[in-house]
Amino acid sequence: MLSTRRPFRGLPVALAVSSALALAAGLACSGKTLPYAGGLMLSIQTDLSAPKDVAAVGLFITSDGRPVFSDTRDVAPNGEVRFPATIAILGDEARPRAQIKIRVAAFKNDGEVRILRDILTTVPKGRTALLRAPLLWINEGSGKGQRNQIVSGLSTRDTVGSGADGFAKITSACPDGQTFLEGECGDATVDSETLPDYQEKDVFGGGTADGQGGRCFDVLACFGAATRVDVDLAACSASLAGTTESDPNLSFAVALPPSAAVGECRGDSCLVPLDKGTGWKGGGAGVTFPKAVCARIQSGAALGIVRTGACPTKDAATPSCGPASRVATSSAPPGLDGGSSSSGSVGTSDFEPAVGYGGEPGLSSVAIDQDGVFVARSLADPPPSGIVKLARADVIASKNPAQLSIVTDFAAPQTALVQVGPLPKASTVAVSTTNGVRICDATVVGPCQTFPFQAAGGPPVIALGASELYVFGSTGGPPGLFAIPLAAPALEPRIGPSSAPVSSMHYSGGRLFFGGVDGSISVCTVPCQTAGALTEILPASPSSGIVTALATDDRVPGKLFGLRVPGDGVTLAQGGVFSVSTSGGGEQQLASGTDVFVQGAPPPLAPPAALAVDSEYVYWGGAFTDARDGARKYGLVRRKHASSVLPAEGFPETAGQNQPVSAVVVDGTHVFWSYVRADAALVFATKKRAF
Repeated sequence: MLSTRRPFRGLPVALAVSSALALAAGLACSGKTLPYAGGLMLSIQTDLSAPKDVAAVGLFITSDGRPVFSDTRDVAPNGEVRFPATIAILGDEARPRAQIKIRVAAFKNDGEVRILRDILTTVPKGRTALLRAPLLWINEGSGKGQRNQIVSGLSTRDTVGSGADGFAKITSACPDGQTFLEGECGDATVDSETLPDYQEKDVFGGGTADGQGGRCFDVLACFGAATRVDVDLAACSASLAGTTESDPNLSFAVALPPSAAVGECRGDSCLVPLDKGTGWKGGGAGVTFPKAVCARIQSGAALGIVRTGACPTKDAATPSCGPASRVATSSAPPGLDGGSSSSGSVGTSDFEPAVGYGGEPGLSSVAIDQDGVFVARSLADPPPSGIVKLARADVIASKNPAQLSIVTDFAAPQTALVQVGPLPKASTVAVSTTNGVRICDATVVGPCQTFPFQAAGGPPVIALGASELYVFGSTGGPPGLFAIPLAAPALEPRIGPSSAPVSSMHYSGGRLFFGGVDGSISVCTVPCQTAGALTEILPASPSSGIVTALATDDRVPGKLFGLRVPGDGVTLAQGGVFSVSTSGGGEQQLASGTDVFVQGAPPPLAPPAALAVDSEYVYWGGAFTDARDGARKYGLVRRKHASSVLPAEGFPETAGQNQPVSAVVVDGTHVFWSYVRADAALVFATKKRAF
């Protein structure tokens, strides 16, 4: 008897749907006829961001009403399911027309069903057919139920008559015999005789089932310069001025508000790609889209549709890139913002040489938007001091002096922290100083709104969110969390006094992360009204040090990066740079104390707090060996965070100066960092490829 406790992952496995249930050893995956009655290769794919949006997948199969498979598995990188996930369903000569009922469920992080897809079919005779079961955004709300209601890993004998097969425990939003198709209930029956023969290249981006030779679609990179489509919502169609529907590089995506919290998110929208053939197709003078897409645009649940011509067309044969993708190589051309690669080693080939921008003195912080570089300038000669915006193009071209505008001027901002955002509409500038917090508008000349805060040993801790500035500090009493709405700045107390003061905060995707002086990390979903809303990710461990910085990247879902130092600021107990799951656990050390401090050198003026991350690297202010003279020096260090083998490597500077880094920020084209030194305190490196 074949047990259902078998692999369910991105590589095909065989499942014989017969009364004998004999496992087919040595299954061929090339599309050749199997030495059985026939077979189906079930391919499960999603247009959402996994594992952020799809944390687990459930698969339930019956043959003539007899349960033969019932299991749920976590999605990679924490689990084993990678997309496309495939499983072979083999026929039985004794029952060649047995009705096969298939249910595929996508589960959220909280275990709730996000998407449900039912299929009624048969196994074709004498060949292996490709049966796609896409888990699509447009079909959200197609089922109800919880993952913990499902009994996974049962043997066939256990499932017979148990009702634990996923058909009884979770329910479809459609009547029996129907399933959600393009956002509406439709016939769940699939005629297997009309299905194409299975070929690996039609599932794995032109490559093989082990991920070799294929290409994935990098949503953020390919839609980096997307244009909005003027959609006729009544007909749910659009014209195609300047191209045709047969354009090999034409792709579309639905743009969602950040509050939707699904898809690939950046700036003020999230994107869900539409596959050609199902998400859009040629028709009339242009293209048509599913009516349910336009209904969501009309309701405000979606912002609209965008198009791009930067990459080969996205279709069902090309999976999306990401941590849970079976295919690793991006179809995005080099240089597109947001692109990523899982290959290659740390090396100077990824970056142009670091350049120190002359004339900038004593910078305690740096932030960027699309056209500006914002720095916290100490007493300058010539003035001004305070927060100034330098023209980004001038800095990159080493034009000295750069076009400069004053955001807010004040004396001696040696410890000021500055944040800009949210991208790409970066008009709000938040400044934290030892005298309080300022909220400024970079596009308007005038005074900033100031809020008095106190903090022992430095400026209050701040985190700039999508609509609020969060501050941990004191207004005269015990320290606590406050929020300042950006639309109408006013001080709002949130979480009350803390017994373990917060040493760092980070906002990402509607959640606020807290790093503590006791080594702990907690998270809450904004608005974070009470202490009861806090969830601990990492327990307190004073011996492990103070968490001085936190960082995330939308393209590395489920991961939080941190920088940790001890109370004395010199020695480290358990390493400086680490990552941890945003839901708790999975801590991984990425750099030790020797990669943060120069041994034997005087300690920095303040504990290191310079940390940034993109889809491939984690960057921090630390120590590295300069290959030019073999000396250990302070500077910016980077490491590929997905690798447990590749070492950290520094950015040697032309000037060769040696000072602790005060801040670092990164985007798709450049890395900027700053020092509290007399000259060339602003440094940048240009990326040769996007990641």
